[in-house]
Amino acid sequence: MHLILRRTFPETTDLVRSREADVAQLCSRGFLQGRRDFGLVALAVPVVKGRKTTPSYVVVSAESEVARPGELEGKAFAFADPPCAPEPFVVAREGQRHDGFFRRKLTIPSHDRAIRAVAEGLVEGALVDGLVYRRLGLTDPRQIEKTKIIGETAPYMNPPIVVHPALDTALREELRRAFLSLHADEGGRAVLARLGIDRFEAPVGGRRR
Repeated sequence: MHLILRRTFPETTDLVRSREADVAQLCSRGFLQGRRDFGLVALAVPVVKGRKTTPSYVVVSAESEVARPGELEGKAFAFADPPCAPEPFVVAREGQRHDGFFRRKLTIPSHDRAIRAVAEGLVEGALVDGLVYRRLGLTDPRQIEKTKIIGETAPYMNPPIVVHPALDTALREELRRAFLSLHADEGGRAVLARLGIDRFEAPVGGRRR
C-alpha cells in the first residue's frame, strides 16, 4: 500500500479521477460532486458516536464575546476547504446577506489549521468539519479548549471512503469488506479508536441523511 497525502479534498478527488489513487476519503459534498462528474463510488461511511452524519461548526475563540454567527459581521473569517464548507450558510439562518458580510475571508487548506488559526487569534471565526473538530479534541485538546462552537450546519454524511467507478470489481469488493469489518478485530478497533471512529458501515444512497 502506498499512502498519498494532499492538502485539500479537491486535490484528493483529482487523484481518484486520474486513477493515481485507488481509494480515498472525501467530504460528502466532494463525493456528491465526484459522483456527478465521473461516477465516483462510495464504499463505506464512518460511524462516529453512533451516527453517520455530522454538522460543520462555526467556531470562535473561547474568549470571544461573539455568541452567534450573525455577530461575525465585519470580522475576519476562515473557510477550510471551501467546496466542503459552503459560505452562505454561516449567515443564512440569521437572515442576512453573505456578500460582503465578512471584513476579510481566508481560505485555509485544512480544517485543523483553521481551528488553530482561531485558537491563535489569527482570525475571529472559522467554519470547520465537525469530525475534525472532535478528533482534534482527542489529539490536541489544548487547541480545542481555546475555541468554542457558536453555530452549526445541518448534518451531512460523514466523509465516505470512495473509489473510481472503473476500479476492478473484485478489488472494490475486497476493499469494501475490509472497511466494513475493521471493527471486528482488536487491531482494527485500535486503529478506529485513534481516529475517533466507531466503525464503518455501508452508505445509504450516498446522500445527506
